[in-house]
Amino acid sequence: MALEQALDLAERVDARLLLAVSAPLDREDTIGDLPGMEPDPVERAVSDASLWRVAPDISAELPEHAASAAVVCEREQVPCRVFVVHGNVLLRLRALSRLADLLVSCCPGPMKGLSLRDGVRLAMTASCPCLFTATEPVAVRKLSALYDGTPEGARSLRYAAALCDALNLRIAVTAIGPSRHLLHQRMEEAHVIVVGYHLEHSVDGLLGLRPSEFPTIAQDEAADIVAGPRSRGLLLAALRTPSLLSLTGY
Repeated sequence: MALEQALDLAERVDARLLLAVSAPLDREDTIGDLPGMEPDPVERAVSDASLWRVAPDISAELPEHAASAAVVCEREQVPCRVFVVHGNVLLRLRALSRLADLLVSCCPGPMKGLSLRDGVRLAMTASCPCLFTATEPVAVRKLSALYDGTPEGARSLRYAAALCDALNLRIAVTAIGPSRHLLHQRMEEAHVIVVGYHLEHSVDGLLGLRPSEFPTIAQDEAADIVAGPRSRGLLLAALRTPSLLSLTGY
């Protein structure tokens, strides 16, 4: 599901993919021959265009699911680079997030390779925004974003608006605040941020709303993506709503 979502986004915004693929520790004998096996992938430059082609001889040495993912990328003509991850997947994803504009992951949960706790930790510490997929395919049409008036909230809203602009999505912004004065101020700030992207949009305000309550509101508004700044309560609630994609950061 995460690969399908990442491919769809990459095709629509003309992006390149870094594929982080976990592998059993018993394949460590191949580490020296595979790309991305250095202690920190950021230590190697990946700007050279030639690195974004998956050579057949390298694909043959990859774990089967990694090779399959690379073949799918080649078929869809999306440039990719494969990083085989041994050991602590969370640490490697954090490192790779320093090379990316967006980290796409499956929805955390039992038997998903990423626990709910690890998913929250990843989203809270990644160097780029994180998008967690829904449990079923979603035709993305509308994004609901939470704005809390913080600098991080403003950056997150700008990123969400830019993504909506690239994907031709509608955006519905909900501003929150502890008083009517602050609420109206934040609604005006959110409008100023979003209007610059020339999107189909709406801006509303809810007095005293807690971030953890927002995913339920987004779901009731028929949103496909729920977005907001890094908030543990918001993340936990969003990741426990399987019908929604969850976008968080910076």
